[in-house]
Amino acid sequence: MMTSYSTFFSVVLSSDMLSTVRKGRWTKDEDLLLESLVQEHGITNLAKIEKGFKGKRNTKQIRDRWVNHLDPSVKKRKFNEEEAKIIEENKFKWSEAAKKIPGASPLMVKNFYYNNLKKKIKTKATNDDNDRLLTLADLAAARKLQLEE
Repeated sequence: MMTSYSTFFSVVLSSDMLSTVRKGRWTKDEDLLLESLVQEHGITNLAKIEKGFKGKRNTKQIRDRWVNHLDPSVKKRKFNEEEAKIIEENKFKWSEAAKKIPGASPLMVKNFYYNNLKKKIKTKATNDDNDRLLTLADLAAARKLQLEE
């Protein structure tokens, strides 16, 4: 018996694949709904929370939105030197570092690390350029002295 492709694909495609999961910015109403559902079910029960969104948001989006933006324990602020040291010691283990820093989310830790890394690279490049210029200036001064002699 031969199965047609259309029959095969209609069976294989699940409702998840056909859902209308929304991408992009979260609305204020979605944030309020998420806060309400987390209060009702707890953040560990993502399946129930996802049902409350009626297919408009998936569990990954829900968890990320809560952990990185809406969780009241997360405080958006600058990190101090001690916290920066913790981040450096735990680089690429954002969740581990965030657990050691009260009020920090893994996303905040990651962004801090990469933003500071960019600054360090720029500073190093600037210092290297300055060193090269000083070396060239020294060579030019030495050459000028040789020519005068």
